[in-house]
Amino acid sequence: MTIFLISLIPLLYLVMSVPCIGLGVYAWSKRPAVAVIPFTGLMAALILWSFSYGLDLYVHSLETKLLLNYVEITGFVLIPIFLPAFALEYSGRIHHLTRRHWIFLSLVPAAILLLVFTNSVHGWVWNSPQVVEVYGLHFLTTSSGLLIDLFFGYAYLIVLACNVLLIVDSIKRPGIYRYQSILLVIGILSPHIGGVLYFLRWGQIPYLDLTPLFFIPTAFALYWAITRYRLLDVIPLAHSIVLQNLADGVLVVDENRRVLFLNPTAELILGQTEAQSIGHSLESLSNPAKIMAGFMGGEENRTELSFAKGDHPPVFEITFLPMYLLNKPRPARYPGTLIILHDITLRKETDAALRRREAMLDALRLAAEQFLKETDWEKNIPAVLANLGQAADASRVYVFVNSINQKGERLTSKRYEWAAPGVEPQLDAPELQNIPYREAGFGELEAVLSRGELFEGIVNDLPASMRPFLSKHEVKSMAMMPVFVDREWWGLIGFDECRIYRFWTEFELGALKTAASLFGAAESRSRAEGKILERQHILDVRNEITQSSLQTDDPRIISQNIVDAMAQLMSSSHCFLDLWDSVDQRLTPMAASKGLYKDSYPNYMPEPGVKPVTALVVERRLPLIVEDVHKFPEVNQIVFNKFPAASVLVLPLNAVGVVLGAVLLTYDEPHKFTADEVKVGAQAANLAALILARVEAIERAHRRAQESETLRQAGMSVAETLRADEAVERILEQLSRVVPYDSASVQLLEGQELVIVGGRGWEDPKQVVGLRFQVPGENPNTIVIQSGQPYLLHDAPKAHPEFYKPPHNHILSWLGVPLIVRNRIVGLLSIDSTRPGRFNGATVQLASAFANQVAMALENARLFEQVETQAITDSLTGTLNRRGLSTLGRVEFARSIRLERPFSVIMFDLDHFKKVNDMHGHVIGDRVLQELAARCTTCIRETDFIGRYGGEEFVILLPETGTKLSAEVAERLRALIADEPIELKDGLKLDITVSFGVATRDENTDSLEKLIGCADEAMYSAKRKGRNRVVISC
Repeated sequence: MTIFLISLIPLLYLVMSVPCIGLGVYAWSKRPAVAVIPFTGLMAALILWSFSYGLDLYVHSLETKLLLNYVEITGFVLIPIFLPAFALEYSGRIHHLTRRHWIFLSLVPAAILLLVFTNSVHGWVWNSPQVVEVYGLHFLTTSSGLLIDLFFGYAYLIVLACNVLLIVDSIKRPGIYRYQSILLVIGILSPHIGGVLYFLRWGQIPYLDLTPLFFIPTAFALYWAITRYRLLDVIPLAHSIVLQNLADGVLVVDENRRVLFLNPTAELILGQTEAQSIGHSLESLSNPAKIMAGFMGGEENRTELSFAKGDHPPVFEITFLPMYLLNKPRPARYPGTLIILHDITLRKETDAALRRREAMLDALRLAAEQFLKETDWEKNIPAVLANLGQAADASRVYVFVNSINQKGERLTSKRYEWAAPGVEPQLDAPELQNIPYREAGFGELEAVLSRGELFEGIVNDLPASMRPFLSKHEVKSMAMMPVFVDREWWGLIGFDECRIYRFWTEFELGALKTAASLFGAAESRSRAEGKILERQHILDVRNEITQSSLQTDDPRIISQNIVDAMAQLMSSSHCFLDLWDSVDQRLTPMAASKGLYKDSYPNYMPEPGVKPVTALVVERRLPLIVEDVHKFPEVNQIVFNKFPAASVLVLPLNAVGVVLGAVLLTYDEPHKFTADEVKVGAQAANLAALILARVEAIERAHRRAQESETLRQAGMSVAETLRADEAVERILEQLSRVVPYDSASVQLLEGQELVIVGGRGWEDPKQVVGLRFQVPGENPNTIVIQSGQPYLLHDAPKAHPEFYKPPHNHILSWLGVPLIVRNRIVGLLSIDSTRPGRFNGATVQLASAFANQVAMALENARLFEQVETQAITDSLTGTLNRRGLSTLGRVEFARSIRLERPFSVIMFDLDHFKKVNDMHGHVIGDRVLQELAARCTTCIRETDFIGRYGGEEFVILLPETGTKLSAEVAERLRALIADEPIELKDGLKLDITVSFGVATRDENTDSLEKLIGCADEAMYSAKRKGRNRVVISC
């Protein structure tokens, strides 16, 4: 029994690694909690030690035992590294362990491991290894060297130090922290009791290392600490960690002002590291420390200091707190001082920003009051700029005003300015007057401001073309906002900063935008007041024109009222009104003002080939100002020889983007036109255009009503038929009522081609029916199909040379309109004219409306024919089915009786077709039937009918054909089928034969069914006679 128990000892050592594995995995899952990494490493070391020693007891080989011994020593060597790391991190003293300390702590174990793994070379660690058997167990014995004994002593000293640290920690800590520390001490000491017993050889079994057995109380103590006292979940936090992680700077100095402690934030503020500061007096450290030392006293003190110079130096609130021992009377001298440095820069900046904001709001309120309550608002601009500049703490605040030179270039000039004390004013600088934006390098500035956007930044970030100019005037940062008056860019208001590189705040930029809006509103109000009287006069004239137009819908009478009122408004000698048709290039003189030309002008006919001045203005859509007609080459002199004038103002009749014509104001004496005069005339002309447009709209409404009725009737006419050819004919017929044409065609899509299925207007319609156009291709039809939109050509041959070729060489104007059904383009209508420019926008609209109506009817007719065709067609062979043969055959059979003409039937059937299906399957059988039908179709006339009568039986109906010719046809088909094998996939060839029966109508066959029956009997007779032959019915 004793031997049996001893044999279980290796298993016990192996099992001892299991709780260590569980504790290690649990600790690893708690990352990144405090101390879990070294705790996991410590468990890994115990696992290596216990597990490798258990395996060592199992094996007998010396080499294997030596290898496991290396692993066992590795686990032991790692303990002096992970244990102090855990103890220091757990107790909150890990910061005392510098990188140098870590290197030293790792150096000794690393050296031992190196010596162990190279022991075979030097033998300094052990000698004479051998395997000894005791009670059935095999132990590795060596004569240990001095080095390994020294390391064991070093390791036990490390363990002892860690235990002392944890014992001290347990005394200081309250509650569960104390119990955690006590259990950690128990867990650490337990294995080393076993180690002492092993070295003293007090065990019952010689050579057996008892240390791993004592991992049992270690695991139990750690498990109890984790489950009962939440070890690794709740870790004591050292005061130094709190201080180290404070956002405020913290220093502790003694009574002699020597630094005892400072956290990382204080290191950054003072510019000194902890190593450079500890033990040194404040006065001997950096300049900030010297400044602080001057404010220290015997009592609690608080002050605000800034240690740096510059644009925005940080500001700190510094608190000096004397430190005394607890529960002790305060001595005359205090033992030390706690110094706290709190950064209040943001608070200070916020306070300053709030003060500036209030000042800017006050400045804007004052500006609004002064600008909008007084007519003479410009006199208040200097005071407003001063208030804004002082509130924003800017170097300059200024206003630039834009102008346009004779070349049409935009210039800008500084008109108002406020400069801060110490900043040189520049209001009178010549180089700041009439600055051409683009020429001066401010093109990007002009582009941004003209869009109504803010332009701001520091000079170094602005476009390179602007920097020399701004640097010359010592500008480092700028912000500009455009001023718009009545949607016109009037000028700009801006801030300059010449002292520092400054980033403007959102509020400052918002205030600048508000100021720009106030300037624009004030200028707009000033302009409005100056134009009230002028506008009143204009309103009176416009009212007169409007009132007169409401009394009639006659465009001639309305035009007369317009020219009379405008002649009075503009004080002109004469006033004329013309309408211009841009499509037909036709001038219509409507009226002339009272006087010499009132009666004659409406009957005026322009000279052929002479472009009227009205057409010129309609094309340009801008007024034409002619102060001397004899010096203006664009005005035709022939016109003014008939209607003499010295100066002319021609105003387009612009009705919301549509120019209907022009009003011509003529002066018998030379006249200088002002901008306001042209503007007033243009406004009156636009009103006149709207009135005329209203009249035209009424006429157009009547016209559209008539067109709608025409479209309705045309659509009904096309929709009445379900035959595609008849629908096409009706479409072309009704299209001529909607859009008069010289020729037209209906084209339908078939794959990648457009096919003309019907046409009108050609001498021989057969010339065009069946013509095909590739899509896509070099033709206008492609554009219509691909875009899905109408396509109009005023000069077709010039746009597409195909129109020079017959049968399309008569076409000069061409309109293509898509036929669309359920968002799918099925074809197009082609509408042609022999006159160039014949069609216009109205034509396009009418044709499109017509196409939308008839497209569905045409598609329905086509679909109906397809359905009819499918109903009489065999889906497998594409020939007629039995119903189709019966329907079409009866018509032809009746015709042959009525006209007493011959009529024959051929019936044939494949020989042994069942074998084909049985051997090769029905798919091959279907292919054979298809090939048979295809061969037969090529050998008969277009007037003949072939159909699948049932199964593998086929019938051919031959009108106008007697017995002899029918038999020849049957024999020709038989030879064609029998002599050429049918080739199928994979090289398969089948020899097929067919039996034919032929019957011709006589006095005894009074129905198609009887005639087919006779052919059927003849066919079966051919089969009985040996198949693959033709038999004629008796």
